[in-house]
Order: sequence, then C-alpha cells, then structure tokens
Amino acid sequence: MLRVVVAAVHFLSLAIGVAANLARYHALSDPTDPARRRQLFTADNVSGLVAITWIGSGVWRAFGGLEKGTGYYLGNPVFHAKLGLIGLAFAFEMWPMVAFIRWRYAERRGDAIDARRAPLFRRLIVGEMIATALAIVCASAMAQGVGARTAGEGYPGVQAIVRARCVSCHGPGLKTAGLDLATDARGALLGARSTQWPELTLVTPGDPARSLLVHKLKGTQQPHGSSMPPTGRLPDAEIAAIERWISGGAAN
Repeated sequence: MLRVVVAAVHFLSLAIGVAANLARYHALSDPTDPARRRQLFTADNVSGLVAITWIGSGVWRAFGGLEKGTGYYLGNPVFHAKLGLIGLAFAFEMWPMVAFIRWRYAERRGDAIDARRAPLFRRLIVGEMIATALAIVCASAMAQGVGARTAGEGYPGVQAIVRARCVSCHGPGLKTAGLDLATDARGALLGARSTQWPELTLVTPGDPARSLLVHKLKGTQQPHGSSMPPTGRLPDAEIAAIERWISGGAAN
C-alpha cells in the first residue's frame, strides 16, 4: 500500500508541476500586468512545492526499498541520464526562480519590476519542461528493463539479479513472506516449501518446472499467489539465467 501511495504522490506532483509551469509560461507574456503577476506568483509557489514532493517521492521510490532496488538504479546508465536531465531542468529553473523572488520583494516595496528578461524566462521554462519530459522517457525505459545489466551465469549472476530486483521486499527490512534474500539467497530459496503451492519448493535443483520461483517470475503460478516482482516482469534474459542456474543444479 505504501508503494502505491508514494507512486501516486510522485505522479500527481509531476502532473501538477507541468500545469504550474504552463501557467507560469502564460503569465510571463505580460508580467507588468498585476493580474498576470499574481497568476505567476501563485503558479511559481505551486511549482516549488510540487518540485519538493516530486523529487522527495522519487528518491524514496528509488532508494527506500519501494521499487526495483538501489542496485538496479545505480547500475543502470539510463538512470544516470535521467538524473542528468533532472539536473538540467533545475539549472533552467535557477535564473527565473531568483528573478521571481526579486519581483516579489519589489512589489512589496511598491517598486516596478524589471520585466525585460520575461521572454528569456519563458524560453528557460520551455527548456525545463523539455528536460523533464526526456527524464520521463528515461523512467519509462527503465520500467521496461532498458539499461539493466545483463545477467551473468551461475549463482553470481542470480545473486546480482536478486540484489537488484528482490531485496527491496525480501531483505532485512521487510522480509516479505519470511524471506531474507540479502545475505544468502541460495540458502533461503533452496528446498523451501511453498505455502501457496505445497507440491513445489521455491527452488528445486535441476527442475525449474517444480520451482515456484520460476512460475512466479513467468506469471504461470495462478491460482497459487501472485507474480513476482510486483513492479513488473523481469527481462526474459534474467528469467532465463535463473532457469539455467536451477537446471544446472542450483550450485553455489
């Protein structure tokens, strides 16, 4: 439930932020007009607040054990591209942000604002929105497994997959279903009897068809519980690497 709430906050913040930026862009067409200036300051306040909730919820999702796991993101070059684009968006934002603060102070003193750079600020806001849109493209690509490290062979490869994909739910923090895969994934999985499908074990050495882990990864476990991971199916290459490890006897 927490994962759903944080994701909802993240996406709602993004949507509100886009609307606020469009409102700022419109208001900057004539910031000397008092009504337009009030619209600008209101939209700017909203933009600043939702930027905090968007970034905060994004950091929580990436590093707080709510999504694919820290290892998946830090090892993914697309994630680094996304961070760069977010940084670029904030770079575009800095000059208008400082200018709008000065405009507020000038208005409180009863002075006229210097609106000569308003056209430039509109262009910077457009650049910010483009950088944000490209960051969203990167996020969508990562959700489909783009940029993920290719799984290695044998147990070291399986360990890498588990650490990147599974320990956010099955680690020392949550231990969902009583599983802690962070330190000894093989020991936790090997021969453990499934409560959802008693005829199977989580991993049956030499027999992927009788390993519940494989069924859950492929989505063939119904009606015995839900697919894993809950954030979406793993890339086929990673599932195949796990199957080969099990077929080979699930050796250490």
